[in-house]
Amino acid sequence: MVRRRYWDPTRALFADDAEHTVFSQHANSLAVLTGVVDGPQAQELMQRTLSNTNLEPSSIYFRYYVYRAAIEAGLGDQYLTWLHDWRHLLDLGVTAWPEDERAQARSDCHGWGDHINIEIYRTVLGVDSAAPGFSKIRLQPHLGSLTWMSGTVPHPKGEVQVEFRRLPDGKLRVKVSLPVPGELIWHGRSKQLAAGKQQFVF
Repeated sequence: MVRRRYWDPTRALFADDAEHTVFSQHANSLAVLTGVVDGPQAQELMQRTLSNTNLEPSSIYFRYYVYRAAIEAGLGDQYLTWLHDWRHLLDLGVTAWPEDERAQARSDCHGWGDHINIEIYRTVLGVDSAAPGFSKIRLQPHLGSLTWMSGTVPHPKGEVQVEFRRLPDGKLRVKVSLPVPGELIWHGRSKQLAAGKQQFVF
């Protein structure tokens, strides 16, 4: 029903209203997150959502959903290119993120604007829970243009320590220390990982 009522085949976007007069990043991102579209169609939709300047844009806080939809659609390697507004805020001297970069009044330290602090670890570094209680770890880095990244993420049973280095031949050099078993996913391939320290080229 959602697709029938809100999908606009001419614009290849979901409308906010049944009359197809309003189009936004919000509606199209939620279409992906709720599974109305998936697979290649979701990826194409999110590429249009991120690049179409005629859509009603999301504010900093709602970009959490926009970026999660794009990541789920397979665009995670672009994540670092989406942070221009946060870089601009740093240039303005803001040291804690506001709710909306367009607001004139300061609203620093707003929780909804802080989602990039999570996604640097979850998306770029790629450390995420793969089972209830973080009993299994998923490592799925989205390095974008980076050739190297390392970091530490707290875990109920210790720390997750990872280091990824992209090699000239496209392979990935991996150094990890995991408190529980995990799985590495890189360019569509996966490798099961035991708990403990290990290093290898994937």
